[in-house]
Amino acid sequence: MNFRYFRSSFLVGFTALGLVVGCGDDVKKTSTNNSTNNANNTTNNQTNNATNNQTNSATNNTTNNVTNNGTNTAVPNYVALITDRTSGDVCNGPDPGSDIIYVALEDNTGKVLGYGNLKYNGITGDSNEFDIGANLDGTAPSEACPEFSADNVTSLGCGGSIGLMFLDADANLVAIEPGMQIRVSEFGEQCPTGSNDDEFEIFICTDTNAVVNNNVLTSCAQSLGGGSGEITVKP
Repeated sequence: MNFRYFRSSFLVGFTALGLVVGCGDDVKKTSTNNSTNNANNTTNNQTNNATNNQTNSATNNTTNNVTNNGTNTAVPNYVALITDRTSGDVCNGPDPGSDIIYVALEDNTGKVLGYGNLKYNGITGDSNEFDIGANLDGTAPSEACPEFSADNVTSLGCGGSIGLMFLDADANLVAIEPGMQIRVSEFGEQCPTGSNDDEFEIFICTDTNAVVNNNVLTSCAQSLGGGSGEITVKP
């Protein structure tokens, strides 16, 4: 046998095999990356779908449930409405009205059960640039008194309102029940650069569907009180 021919054939074959193995590794890496991305997308979709399904379930059951024996059972309340009560010259400035940092639903010891997720937007004011509600997404605030910006604060505008439903740490809806309390943190005097110029009032809404899907607030008649700065009220 010609040794040079054998050596050349051996090297060509070995090189081809290396290419095949290398391609196999790339395919495995691509497959792994695709699987990871698909898993992340699936998790995000499941979380969003779960929250939307819970909201739909809550809005579908908005009147008294009738049991088999004809007895009415009260439907849980899910929506808290915050209405601005600010008046005077401060309403002519930028970002007018109450500046909400967060809204929390707590048990009677102050343990947080859920944070407010914006579902009704009745914010007013042509000069209001803090009206996107980015901070009211159902998660805990980053700070008790954050930087005063559109990402951290939602200004209601004078006479404006917002409706919120509460999500726990797993993004599950939490009903507002007797014995709980609602804490509203407004950018007031408890913050170093805050003031007591703004006032607000808190209501419970008994018709979730009307508020969330139809922007109708007639069921939000039960006032829990209000004030300025950080306020805690009981349903």
